[in-house]
Amino acid sequence: EALLERRFGRQGPILRQRALGIDPDPVVPRRPPKSIGHEHTFEADTADPEVIEATLLALAEGVAGRLRAAGLRAGTVAVKVRDARFRTITRQTRLAAPTDLAEPIWRAAMELVRPEVRGIRVRLLGISAEHLETAAQLGLFDAAEERRRRLARAADELRRRFGRRAVVRARLLDSSVPAPFDRDPRPRE
Repeated sequence: EALLERRFGRQGPILRQRALGIDPDPVVPRRPPKSIGHEHTFEADTADPEVIEATLLALAEGVAGRLRAAGLRAGTVAVKVRDARFRTITRQTRLAAPTDLAEPIWRAAMELVRPEVRGIRVRLLGISAEHLETAAQLGLFDAAEERRRRLARAADELRRRFGRRAVVRARLLDSSVPAPFDRDPRPRE
């Protein structure tokens, strides 16, 4: 310790303790996230509206699933669009009601992205859920919303048990967008 103190000053003995795995500082529990997002970079820039819409749907599915897993709902949806010249555009909108479902997130993202992608080739798309709050009990007259939420939770459970491709929207069957934190499923050449 004396040698470390001469070499590194007061930090020398502390560095030794850290190297031995000794840390007297208390463990601070994780803070709740401020946003949950997912983005996808295309292998080749695209201007195809079908590819862009399907990609946004896949991103919304991933974000919504992560929101449900965390017991959160989003009050705001933000999108990121990067074009072939690496120019990045971000837009956001407040939702009418906080949600953890893919459809409202996707619809909001589509409204934000449509005007921005006209006439450009897109390199990257991203969706973030922001202004997060804990999931609250629904009102008595939200039966349709609650049915959609139960369906989404059942699909989440099937994906957990049997893999992320166990339940896939028909529109996303041939989608190449990986789930959040997954590797690209296509083999590299």
